[in-house]
Amino acid sequence: MARSSSTFDDIKLRWDDWRTLSFPSGISEVEINGIELASIDTFLAGCISVYMENQGKLDQERIRILRNCTNELDGFLGHLGEDTKRYFQELSEISHQILDSVDS
Repeated sequence: MARSSSTFDDIKLRWDDWRTLSFPSGISEVEINGIELASIDTFLAGCISVYMENQGKLDQERIRILRNCTNELDGFLGHLGEDTKRYFQELSEISHQILDSVDS
């Protein structure tokens, strides 16, 4: 459950802004440690979409997926160029904010 409506509203605004960003070109098949960035993007976006649809609630399986993918993504960030990093950094921050809200 979300901590407060203001937390949910903040996450929603960030999510709406992030969704206007284009997926970085030239990285659709990039792998780091055997994991494709596009897959991480897909899994995180799916979990975040469910969180939004459920007004700040996630089931335990999606929390696990969100946590694991966010941890993987955080390990990639230092290997990315600036434009790509900006896209994925924001996705990571949204994911952490959601994890904080569902863990409290």
